[in-house]
Amino acid sequence: MRNLENTTTARARHRAALLPLALLVACGDAGDDSATGATGTLDGPDVIVNAVTEEVFTVGSVLGDTWDTFGSVRSVHFDAQSNLHILDSQLDHILVVGPDGSLVRTVGGRGEGPGEFGNVTTAIVARDGSYTVMGFTQIDLLDPGGEFVRRVTMDMATTGIARADMALPDGRLVALDILQLADTDDRHY
Repeated sequence: MRNLENTTTARARHRAALLPLALLVACGDAGDDSATGATGTLDGPDVIVNAVTEEVFTVGSVLGDTWDTFGSVRSVHFDAQSNLHILDSQLDHILVVGPDGSLVRTVGGRGEGPGEFGNVTTAIVARDGSYTVMGFTQIDLLDPGGEFVRRVTMDMATTGIARADMALPDGRLVALDILQLADTDDRHY
């Protein structure tokens, strides 16, 4: 005589194993072109796209050369020439790495003078390789060679702090938001 308890447990396990398969079939494409809309439009059927990636080079190491040991990477961007621009906010500089993984140049460095950085939040690299370096109180503009062009100073009390991650080709910034400090004179106690 079979043990009824073991049979019931075995059936429950088989049902639990078949549940994900049943859900997958229920969510799948019926294959009858029942989706409305034309293929390639938002109303058309979903299409599965498999990304194919290829490692070109690896940058950074714990025990690497001086230039490829990073402290705090804040932003990375590619330019039209496939150079990788890495902002290391711990050292306040941008490393430019060529398509072959070698160091092309270092831009900036810690300081307060033209072309030097301090308290940088992000560095935006345009397609031509020019830079918009965003800080808490200033925006530095650099040419594609990394040379200083000009500095825009912001007063946190009047203009606030602009947060941006993209620059348009004409130099305008796409701001995520502008953080403004509350005016202390308007507080009522």
